[in-house]
Amino acid sequence: MIQIDYQLKKAADFEAQGKFLHAVQVYHTLIGEHQDNKLAYIRLATLYDRMNKLEASVNLLRKYIETISDDKDIRLFLGEIFLKNSRWDEAIEVLSAILVEEQPVVSFFLGFGFFMLKEYEFAKIHFTNFLASNANSEYHYETYIYLTKLSIETEAYEDALNYVKLAEKMFASWETNQLSGVIFYNQGMFYHATVAFEKAIKQNEKELSLLEWAGKAYLKLGDFANARKYLLKFVESTDANSEAYSFLALACMNLQKSDEANNYFEIALNLDPKNEVALTGKKKCAK
Repeated sequence: MIQIDYQLKKAADFEAQGKFLHAVQVYHTLIGEHQDNKLAYIRLATLYDRMNKLEASVNLLRKYIETISDDKDIRLFLGEIFLKNSRWDEAIEVLSAILVEEQPVVSFFLGFGFFMLKEYEFAKIHFTNFLASNANSEYHYETYIYLTKLSIETEAYEDALNYVKLAEKMFASWETNQLSGVIFYNQGMFYHATVAFEKAIKQNEKELSLLEWAGKAYLKLGDFANARKYLLKFVESTDANSEAYSFLALACMNLQKSDEANNYFEIALNLDPKNEVALTGKKKCAK
């Protein structure tokens, strides 16, 4: 046991020094001498992942599961690696073999995998099972966030509002304010949407999508000056899409800034010649 601890420490020291190949050799030696040492497999798989050798990491963990022990900890670790690398189907396949009673967090990971595949019904089942099975978890906030997002995607806005409120009780963030704003926007509650987006912008000025959302909400509210302000900031700060330019043009047109509106309609059409809002708006500017 002392020898195993020594080898693990030696490998960890090599890693800390950036001597990854030396660390790999030590782990391989250790695994050769102690094939059932789970920690050595996990550390070597982690190191392979750091070295961008994903397949080596996956193969190593699969080898343990298939030839040494179908271990739930190794399966969970492999599933996390698949999730980290956007291999959703493989993650779900590996994680589905773990009993939720033994590892409740599996429900969260399965929910996330299905969410990323846009299979929202399955995602919701796993997320709600996770909340029911694990009273205290660091993943509860994220679970409520994903439940909010999938409810928005399925247009279940009242459910979405309930979930985002639960998330907000745990941690009031720019993201909870953004999601609240999106919900209010889709419900036609544009004033409430602008309030939520304004809060989110104050909390995170670097999230440029908030500027577009705020601009769109103000445009719907009929506050064209604020709509122009936020949409102008958005298009000046990023590679904006055709829709954003067409909304900016609409705000300008309603402010009697016809030349400016026409210019933005043209940009919108250059990005998307089929943009109906821009095509219609440009005709109005020409009158």
